[in-house]
Amino acid sequence: MDCKFSTQKLGRGFSQLLFQPAIVHTWLTSNATPRSFLKCLVLCAYGSFLCGWHVHEKAILMVTIPLSLLAVDDIRCARVFMLVSTAGHIALFPLLYQPAELLIKVTLCFIYWAIAYMGFSYTISFGRRKAPQLFTTFDKMYLTFLFVVQLYCCLLHDLLGLHARLEFLPLLLTSVSCAIGMVYSWVLLYYTVLITDRTNA
Repeated sequence: MDCKFSTQKLGRGFSQLLFQPAIVHTWLTSNATPRSFLKCLVLCAYGSFLCGWHVHEKAILMVTIPLSLLAVDDIRCARVFMLVSTAGHIALFPLLYQPAELLIKVTLCFIYWAIAYMGFSYTISFGRRKAPQLFTTFDKMYLTFLFVVQLYCCLLHDLLGLHARLEFLPLLLTSVSCAIGMVYSWVLLYYTVLITDRTNA
């Protein structure tokens, strides 16, 4: 009971700590707009997700839904949205663990990702002679890493006969690889809000 209570307090404290730079920045910005407030809201949702006491994978929707509004006309937010939504969808894969569900979850995730990528690429390149790239080399490396981890978790782990000995290894690999993407995209969004937006103001 005491351990649970102290862990909850610690999670709440860290969440509030992560909120502060976004809130202070938005409060002190002289030319704040509704978009500035929405970015602050997304960063606060990120803080709750990253440091919450007991957060379910589906809670990333608190981040992706308002972030999708920002991503429509801002390449930096579109980049963050694609990274966090990809990691967020893949984090849900272990909830659909039956072999018959493998093809469904992979197909749906791929279709969503392809449509979102094409939509953002079109929006970003509209009216420009040379379209900027949505992803950096590091982003592509991370997405490739995520794909390789899921290839192992969904297919190779069982084919190698490791299911009985290392039953929870796929779940661990999925959680860690998705957590890397969540934290990385959070850092990118904070960089956009605190550094890039101030430079472009």
